[in-house]
Amino acid sequence: MVRSVRKRWVLVLAGLSVLGVGLAAAWPGARASPRPRPRPLAQRPLARAMPRRAPVRRHRSHHHRRARRAATPARGRVLRVAFFSAAVGAEKYYLIYLPPGYRREVARRQRFPVLYLLHGGPSYPETYVHAAAVPSTFDRLLARRKVRPMLIVMPYGRVHDGPPDTEWSNTALGRYEDLVLDAVRAVDARWPTVRRRGARMLAGFSTGGYGAANISLHHPATFASFESWSGFFVEDRTQAFRHEPERNRLRNSPALYVSTLKAELHRYPMRAFAYQGRDDHELTYLAQFTARFRAVGGRIIEALYPGKHSFRLWRGRVASMLTFASRVLHPPI
Repeated sequence: MVRSVRKRWVLVLAGLSVLGVGLAAAWPGARASPRPRPRPLAQRPLARAMPRRAPVRRHRSHHHRRARRAATPARGRVLRVAFFSAAVGAEKYYLIYLPPGYRREVARRQRFPVLYLLHGGPSYPETYVHAAAVPSTFDRLLARRKVRPMLIVMPYGRVHDGPPDTEWSNTALGRYEDLVLDAVRAVDARWPTVRRRGARMLAGFSTGGYGAANISLHHPATFASFESWSGFFVEDRTQAFRHEPERNRLRNSPALYVSTLKAELHRYPMRAFAYQGRDDHELTYLAQFTARFRAVGGRIIEALYPGKHSFRLWRGRVASMLTFASRVLHPPI
């Protein structure tokens, strides 16, 4: 009895459901809501189209950190050292660059050759550190094994902060050629240098390049090589030589007296590198000096590079000049 009643109620409810669906379809304006079509992937919002990924934590490995340290070259040190110059009767100073690993090499009783850099005028030793970037360039070359360790000394060679320039010569302004020799003696007395001519080179830009050539030729027993970066080779009547006797001007003009040094250069062979910019309007007499220097037995590389009489040229050639100096001061055994 109970089962038959339940079955009837089920049939009644099913019929009512069918009747409701039919009335909804037949009623005016009544439509079944269409299912939303999926949009193409390109039209979906990016946040929905792309699956979310958990953030990836990147850990720098020990080898990666070592590689980064290796890419940054070790730095040398630049110190300012005072010394007394008997030639000018006053205390002067020089900057000295000590290469990376200096203390370790000294503990092994290592000695170093020395490159002496003479500044131009008006200028200072610090110009080689900042404008010419000599220490940082040498650090990079040393890290790449393009050069071998050496000391770089930059003496101060001015009477005072203003003109006139001393021209690194012995004149009425003072004995500034001899000041360079005082600096060499002071450096040899304080630092572990190789104390022979073949382990010393003079170099410089502009007036410093002139001084490097002039002093090296005057003292071949002390220096065996020099570099002239846009230096001149005939002195004129300006700066320190404005009121000097003519014989002193001729004595300090390398292009005019080098032809008389055949005996000296035979006894003390000398190497050199001299260059200037193609757009340098300074009268340097480079070609005349080079020809006469070779005629008396000197070995020299002469070069012309694009540029003017400026640090844009000199800084661009610093790496090649340091490399040349290293090769000369560290000859193959």
